[in-house]
Amino acid sequence: MAGLLITEAFAEAKDKNEPLIMQTLDAEKAFDIVWHNGLLRKLYNDGVGGDLWLLVKSLHTDAHTIVKWQGEYTHPIPIKQGIRQGAKLSTLMYKRFNNDILNQLQDAPEGMKIGSTDVTSPTCADDIALLSQKENDAQILTNTVHEATKKDRFRINASKCELVNFRTTTKQLAIPTVKYNSTNIEIVSSAKHLGIERNATNTPDVDSRIHLARKTAYALLGSGLHGKNGISPIISFQMWSTFVIPRLLHGIELLNIRKSDIDALERYQRKFLKQIQTLPERTASVAVLSLLGAKTIEAQIDTRIITTFLNIAKDPRTTEFQIAVRQLTIKADNSNSWFIKVKNILHKYDLPCPEFLLKTIRSIKQVEAWKTKSNQKIAEYWEKMSEKQIGEKSTLKYLQLQDKSNSVPHQVWAYSKHSPFASKKQ
Repeated sequence: MAGLLITEAFAEAKDKNEPLIMQTLDAEKAFDIVWHNGLLRKLYNDGVGGDLWLLVKSLHTDAHTIVKWQGEYTHPIPIKQGIRQGAKLSTLMYKRFNNDILNQLQDAPEGMKIGSTDVTSPTCADDIALLSQKENDAQILTNTVHEATKKDRFRINASKCELVNFRTTTKQLAIPTVKYNSTNIEIVSSAKHLGIERNATNTPDVDSRIHLARKTAYALLGSGLHGKNGISPIISFQMWSTFVIPRLLHGIELLNIRKSDIDALERYQRKFLKQIQTLPERTASVAVLSLLGAKTIEAQIDTRIITTFLNIAKDPRTTEFQIAVRQLTIKADNSNSWFIKVKNILHKYDLPCPEFLLKTIRSIKQVEAWKTKSNQKIAEYWEKMSEKQIGEKSTLKYLQLQDKSNSVPHQVWAYSKHSPFASKKQ
């Protein structure tokens, strides 16, 4: 959701032909240097008291760590700061420790607004971003963070902070200069926030994503994830879906993805699926996907977009819900808004309009029901597309589609005894 706020801020600035500046701040050794007394004080002021407060205090009092090396142990080393990385409460407690800074940024008039809704600091734990529209405003927000770090005894590593000047206006603007303390924040063409690479046009770098996916697939070669002498294509496809696709498509539903980007990702997926099924290069795309029950990249992205919107719709108290209502009410169909994109995708799959979903969905159970419904509609749409493509190609006249052809492997693999040459025999 924090990533979505950046996307919508970009769309709002582009619609208005106004500038937008994003800064990403690096909290130095974030979890390791949390001030214990400061954290306990903040929890107490929030109403956490009694046995629960004493329990949290006991977790951070007289704690020690011991290092084992070659069978020998060091003396106990007292832990005077930081919270346990990997513990269930650690992320929650860090977010509370960091929350005062976000409140100060939200109250500052210099930050980015969508209507009357503040989106100055879309942040999750130690992954901090600042959004503003003027150089002076960006500097004021940075100064606010710097002053807050003194109070709460933690540090921002200025040498790792980055600034992206989004291309949201047709005007020629001066390159902003922003300092953290006395260090200039580096101006970059792209910066990573929440694992999503953001460039000046808020579009995905498809080449780098394919490169990352290819490295992930190569790392699985030792497990048999390859063609002729590899494991079953069905198992290979399951490994592809579990390990490679998440890295290929992470956060892509929040970016301004173009048709050419989708086509490049589709080509990469088809090439890989041909290899694990030992199919010739000239094999029709619909056959490559249908034999394994694979979804197109476009279908997967659309599913992610609808799922994100359904998760927003269930809670009217959130910032994302308020922005969704505003954008769907006042934005035209040619707007850059992410919510207008949602509207078009829902129409594409013959699903209810987003305004209806915002009014009716109020529970996780309803969200799950609509996810199931949308998955069915998406499957029906692409099955019809597959049937149409098969009818247009004479080379596929003997290919018989089965039910759920874009989610269930073809029977050719069910009776192949895991032979990678079964497609050729058939």
